[in-house]
Amino acid sequence: MKTTRRSLLMSAGAGLALAAGAGPAAALTDEEELVDRARITALSMLSSNDFQNLQDFMKKAAGVLIFPSVLKGGFIIGAEGGRGLLCARHGGDWSYPAFYHLAGASIGFQIGGQISQVMMVIMNEAALGRILANNIELGAGASIAVGPLGKEIGAGSSGEFEADIYTFAATQGFYAGMNFEGASISEDEDRNTYYYGKRLSAADIVLHHAGANSQAEPLRQALRT
Repeated sequence: MKTTRRSLLMSAGAGLALAAGAGPAAALTDEEELVDRARITALSMLSSNDFQNLQDFMKKAAGVLIFPSVLKGGFIIGAEGGRGLLCARHGGDWSYPAFYHLAGASIGFQIGGQISQVMMVIMNEAALGRILANNIELGAGASIAVGPLGKEIGAGSSGEFEADIYTFAATQGFYAGMNFEGASISEDEDRNTYYYGKRLSAADIVLHHAGANSQAEPLRQALRT
């Protein structure tokens, strides 16, 4: 009986020691969380019946900007903003992501507020190059087609892609008079540095493959799908 009791106490003590040493799982960094949210956004939108043409656009795309959460709201003066990622396609595969900002403002009759998941599909190398050159203004440096929010856009059903960038947005909330005309896109060099552990430009990451992070593999797989 003493031997059995001693064995039980030793087992319990070993279990407590293991539990004490295990500690909580490491929390995701802001950059890792954004990459994971971009993966969820891509999977959700690519599989949605509201965006049945999105896969056709992605097959022809030179790159894609994914913004998991674009906030927009205002009264008379509207403002929008969000953090996202740029991936480019080379040799049939998708690059690791570079971090980007979306910012813009407009004046006009508008009221309300909304949160949108946004995918901007870049249809040619020229438009991708302008984005990598930084501070592109949508509707100025590139032609842009914006489909009905939360619905597939009609272009592409004929197999023709006339605009440089096509935008798909899944939206919650109400907003009158919204569009992405005049919004600017610029890279986030600090987040690129934090995520890859060295100073890299967006072009270094998506064109020259100078950075890699295994945490982004599920996102790349989602885009391949």
